[in-house]
Amino acid sequence: MAQTLEYRLQERIKELRALHRTALLLQDDGQSPALILQTVVDLLPEAMQYPLETSARIVLDGTRWCSTGDRDEGALLAAGFGTQTRRAGRIEIRSWHGEATDWDTLFLDEERELVQSLAQMLGSWAQRREAEAALQDGVAWLEDTVRERTRELQEANARLRGLARELCLTEARERRQIASDLHDELGQTLALLRLKLGQARGNLVFSGLDHELVPLQALVDRAIRTTRHLTTTLSPPVLYELGLAPACDWLAEEFQQRHGLAVSCRTTPVPGVSEEVRVSLFKAAQELLTNCWKHARATHVELSLATHAGNLLLSVRDDGQGFDPDHIQRQDAFGLFSIRTRLRDLGGDLELESRPGHGCLATLRVPLEETPA
Repeated sequence: MAQTLEYRLQERIKELRALHRTALLLQDDGQSPALILQTVVDLLPEAMQYPLETSARIVLDGTRWCSTGDRDEGALLAAGFGTQTRRAGRIEIRSWHGEATDWDTLFLDEERELVQSLAQMLGSWAQRREAEAALQDGVAWLEDTVRERTRELQEANARLRGLARELCLTEARERRQIASDLHDELGQTLALLRLKLGQARGNLVFSGLDHELVPLQALVDRAIRTTRHLTTTLSPPVLYELGLAPACDWLAEEFQQRHGLAVSCRTTPVPGVSEEVRVSLFKAAQELLTNCWKHARATHVELSLATHAGNLLLSVRDDGQGFDPDHIQRQDAFGLFSIRTRLRDLGGDLELESRPGHGCLATLRVPLEETPA
């Protein structure tokens, strides 16, 4: 009786050991499925009551993993397993102890339960691996899709940036053309009209009617001044004829004369700056000075243009009411957004330093290597 109990206990220990080792193997995601199944199938004969006269086989999707001494003869103990995608699997145990061929003699009830348990474990494992593979495929597909969409968006953004840059230059050229037409056509016509009015006044002096033309001549003078202002405002000739530094000097004087804003200007001549960079930085300076005048309530502004460490730097410092730069960026102010976008396309950036009550310093940077002549 004691021997029987000891024997049965040893058998249960072997079965539990096989279950435990199998469970550990199936949890090891670092091993390949083929190696795991081969290791499991090698464990199975040792868990049977006649390990030296037992072979094991695992079949999954038509592929076999066999233990040493695999054979087709002997009593068969089998259990199937599968997955939701109908992958078919099967555990097969063969035993041939002595002359015995009786299935009930060669396999204990506990061994049948062991094989059933192992089949359930393998089914769960196969289902999990299948789900993980499907998830990985889904993630790979999603990454490919995101990568493709990102590439398309980047290409679209690049095209839009190119169009925006071309639009900016086209606008500047059209403004320059309009200014030229105003100067050549309307300006010269008004100048000729003023000359004719002067001659007419001279002819009317002796008749005492020359004073009748004074108001008309004043209107012509006013029209001439307005035309000149429109011409320089639309497209300052100094920007194209003398360069960015003189244009900044002119801009400072213009704001002081027209708006009463004290602007001190310190510039360094920078030769070889491309038209695109000249136009972009000049428009940015106009935008920033307008902000100082309209919104910052500044009384004094410093405008500077210099080079440093291979960069072209334009800075605008005011003594206005200041602001929180993070708040401005969250508001997505269009003027600053446009400046940032233009500078980014030129390989540069815009840096804002400000806090409420302490004015603002805006620094625009463009690499000199991005500014071919």
